[in-house]
Amino acid sequence: MKVNAATIYGGLWEKIADQNKNVRQLALQNFVWLSQAQGSQGYVYLMKAAKNFAQRENRSPFTELVNSLNKKWDIDLRYLALQLLNCLIVKCPEERLLAAFLARLESIGLYDELR
Repeated sequence: MKVNAATIYGGLWEKIADQNKNVRQLALQNFVWLSQAQGSQGYVYLMKAAKNFAQRENRSPFTELVNSLNKKWDIDLRYLALQLLNCLIVKCPEERLLAAFLARLESIGLYDELR
């Protein structure tokens, strides 16, 4: 079986939806590291992983990430979710893509979770 970056990102993105706090936290932490290390290519892989997962689960992409900001999670997990959101915003290669990404986050309740 051939393992490539897209496969790794896809498998890791599924862990962000896990109800186990430790699993979710480790997945977020790994994504923060990967997005900081890989730059715009990491951004592309992460976007594909989120969209593929959302399509399989019949959800909007990034719902799990926004849900990680919910107050039911501890402060460390919410902090990692904010870090990953920040990395995605900073690493976004185009202004047009950034606007679409922020609009998507807003539509799935980002601002409500930040209150």
